[in-house]
Amino acid sequence: IVDFRTNYQSLDVFLKTLFIRDAYYNPKAPFNSEFLYTFLTIVAKAIVLGSAVFLTKLRQKYLWELLAIWMVALFLLQDRTATYAQILWIYPAFALYGTTLKRELKITFLILLFLVCNFPYKVLEELPIWIRFMRLWLSIALVILFYLSITKKFNFTYIGIALLFLFLLSIPGYNQSEQINTSYVIGEKKHFMIADFEEVNGMLVYTALGRNGLERIKTDIKVDSFDTESCRIEDNQIYINGKSIIKTKSKKKKPVVVNECELYFLSDLRSRRGAFTLKKYNICSNDKL
Repeated sequence: IVDFRTNYQSLDVFLKTLFIRDAYYNPKAPFNSEFLYTFLTIVAKAIVLGSAVFLTKLRQKYLWELLAIWMVALFLLQDRTATYAQILWIYPAFALYGTTLKRELKITFLILLFLVCNFPYKVLEELPIWIRFMRLWLSIALVILFYLSITKKFNFTYIGIALLFLFLLSIPGYNQSEQINTSYVIGEKKHFMIADFEEVNGMLVYTALGRNGLERIKTDIKVDSFDTESCRIEDNQIYINGKSIIKTKSKKKKPVVVNECELYFLSDLRSRRGAFTLKKYNICSNDKL
């Protein structure tokens, strides 16, 4: 599970940033369509997997090239990339230089590789999304050049098979999204994660982990009641008085009924696993109880 951090520079995070609008983590997303995010993620992964399988069949006798093929594919399939991991591009680079690819394209590959490994992409973080993910685009260009060094022709049958396989795998979990009628208690993301919350002198106070370490922050939310007894978590689902309230795949902690009508809980939905924020669900306006 990954969040919306630009420095991940992966296809998954790019598509998530583009299509998954979230009031807390990604409020400025250009579009808001989980279907398009899922569909395009599957298509992108099918293209990468199908191409890798085709090239594997084509060069199955050459172990050096097979390792480079799958290393390149994994650069695009992984959810996040690290700057220090880019050194692994040196292996496909050696494999490419042993091919008959034109000299000009080999030099282009090296220039792009230098930019992938050394350009300070942090300076692009405030620019439009298409520019912020520049390392991703350069990596895709490297993959295309590497694939072209092996063959100029592709068999799209393998991509079609991968597409069908991934679509079938995605069907069971497609409808397991967080309920849209949950909302965030804290309106703006200011911390790495929220670790705890409590009632102090009739007001809501939460503990957050940020750049300055752990901080206790008082909100202007008045708390008349703070019921921890009627709530429980079982199999990662929240129950109130024995009735299931929220059935979702995100990890949850500390359910509390606040002011008799609102269920507060910590959730890591759309964040890194275990990096919680504080959400709420209005149980009075829903016929859940």
